[in-house]
Amino acid sequence: MKITMVFRLEKSEINKDWRRLFLSYLKARIEEENEEYFESMYSEGKTIQKPFCFWGFLPGLKFEDDVAKIQGHEVKFYVSSTDIKFLFMLNNACLKEKNKKYPLANKNYMCLVDSKISKTKEIDESEIIIKMLSPLVCRKHNRETNRDLYFLPEEEGFEETLNDILQKKFYSSTDVPKIEVLKTKKVVIKAYSANIPSSLGVFRLKGNIAQLNELYLNGLGSKTASGFGKFELIN
Repeated sequence: MKITMVFRLEKSEINKDWRRLFLSYLKARIEEENEEYFESMYSEGKTIQKPFCFWGFLPGLKFEDDVAKIQGHEVKFYVSSTDIKFLFMLNNACLKEKNKKYPLANKNYMCLVDSKISKTKEIDESEIIIKMLSPLVCRKHNRETNRDLYFLPEEEGFEETLNDILQKKFYSSTDVPKIEVLKTKKVVIKAYSANIPSSLGVFRLKGNIAQLNELYLNGLGSKTASGFGKFELIN
């Protein structure tokens, strides 16, 4: 299932790092609605897999200086998850803030005008063709140096690193979906005070149907709860 949120902006612009903005909005709603649940996901020192991913529709997005210009005054954000209770909790929390001003950069603000839950398509095949709606990030973190390495589909280490990510997600050493690159392009996303190498494009996924459905709702790759890794089905 997914939540569709519609926001009205005072100006035809939004914070340049709109992923960080929306994640901050989500975290504020979660903390206000259920502090215990918030602490279980975001308390300092905890690194756990979040049961959701989000992506946005920002029409005519164009970056200028420190802001992102859009066409019109409306943007949409989507949150999908395998955790139905989480979605209902989040949606209820957001509806409490409906029509309230949420401050943005440059004396701008946004107001939630609508938020609703809807069903999503269920995958019923073990092989699917997907297109990334938000960039795919394949990251390997080195704990000793506290540095991140990012891999693109054409680079050595991509499949191995993505396989490691999936094994951790599904707590499995062998039985995880396999990915085949069909058509991709590199994009570097400036977000969360970093330049993040990532990929858009088309891939083939093969694997357990339940796992494919989980990836569809919770995201593929790294940073899925930070605005990356959402895909749509194209077959």
